[in-house]
Amino acid sequence: MRATSTHATRERMRRRALARAVAVVAFVVTLASRRRALVDVLAGGWGVTVFWVMEDDATTPGRVVDALRATGVIVLAHSVKTTSMRENVILVPNFHFIKTEGFRGKLDALDAKTRAPLARRKPAVFWRGSTTGTIECGASSEASCQSVGSDDPPGSDACARLPRVQAAVAAESVPWLDVKVSRRVQVCARQSVPNARAMGEHAPEATWVEHKGILEIDGNVDAWGNRWRMESGSVVFIVKSNFEHYYTKRLVDGTHYVGVAADLSDLAEKTELVSRTDAASIRKMERIAENARALMRELTYERVVADVADRLRAAASA
Repeated sequence: MRATSTHATRERMRRRALARAVAVVAFVVTLASRRRALVDVLAGGWGVTVFWVMEDDATTPGRVVDALRATGVIVLAHSVKTTSMRENVILVPNFHFIKTEGFRGKLDALDAKTRAPLARRKPAVFWRGSTTGTIECGASSEASCQSVGSDDPPGSDACARLPRVQAAVAAESVPWLDVKVSRRVQVCARQSVPNARAMGEHAPEATWVEHKGILEIDGNVDAWGNRWRMESGSVVFIVKSNFEHYYTKRLVDGTHYVGVAADLSDLAEKTELVSRTDAASIRKMERIAENARALMRELTYERVVADVADRLRAAASA
């Protein structure tokens, strides 16, 4: 049984890697076809070489980034740990954004629901997802400071310590939180979620946007569906992430989303907003959702392609 499980896992990883490689090739072709400036660089004898990590976590040690740039290699990344981000790394969209061309099809399909007035949506913050994730060091001992994204769990309580699982368990005592784990994977596939009520059925995106609030919380890396959620018309409550992505620095807490502490200590306090019915609170939520939607509509696939192409050209010319 163990051998079969390992084989299936490796096959899924192989297929995922292949799909990502295809998406990246398509993205690069699009860059070249839509931005003449980049074509000039590539065809002008600049000898451009690009380094792009295909793993979920594209963080590369700083010394490696510096060494690559010193030899003229351009370093691209889609999800990088905030503590390891360097100025000479060019951030690009994640693979989901690339494959779906900015989630265009998903947003078109959800159009009618995303245009529904926020005041008419359910007074709850919604989330469903899998038990991906890591246990951060914090003040814990070195022995407990390990990733649990692999097949080898660091401890019998590893599943219970995952941020996503902790959020689902904490939500049980908060009436306006509909936060549940819908799929047990990685370490939780072999360990029990500490509270059975923290488990729930998978829900399509159309169900998510029926709620005034949507929770976003890191898995193995940052949540790659942020782009469509920010244009959903619901308020996105983002648990502080350990990662930076293409447009992280354009997102402002209180303007485009509502931030939640990484340790979830203020989860109930921050999300209580969705339970309010007074005009001022409704308007506050509408303003945040409108700001998020406006920003996301600036980040179309075409504009992102143009921006990345310009950054590549500038880096190649430096």
